Amino acid sequence: MLIGNDDCSLRISRDDPTDWYAPLRLEARLRLPGKVQLTGWSDVATITAGSDEREAFEKFTERRAGRVRFTLGEDGWLELAYDQSGHIDVLFVFGYAKASPHWRLSGSVHLDDERTQAFLDDFRELIFGW
Repeated sequence: MLIGNDDCSLRISRDDPTDWYAPLRLEARLRLPGKVQLTGWSDVATITAGSDEREAFEKFTERRAGRVRFTLGEDGWLELAYDQSGHIDVLFVFGYAKASPHWRLSGSVHLDDERTQAFLDDFRELIFGW
């Protein structure tokens, strides 16, 4: 699943989409032409996706909660939050703590209205398998 555009994007995927225990692959990119380009990825991200997270995600999709946060391994997180206009911002922090020094990448990607429901459906299937 890829969200954002050529200048600011986040890709979340699994090598084997049918293996719900497989680590996630996260790829983030920020580009300001002529100024800076930042990219980062992790092939070993794990996400907490138990019954508490499922319930919180459903409350979020039904707009009974303004945000939902998922814990990622290696001291990271992924958060979905509605802004004041009802659009979704996807905020993230990921890194790799076993390397020294501990480097982390953080950022956010804004979703437009027309992509909101498709994103929520894709996210639900990728993370929870339903």
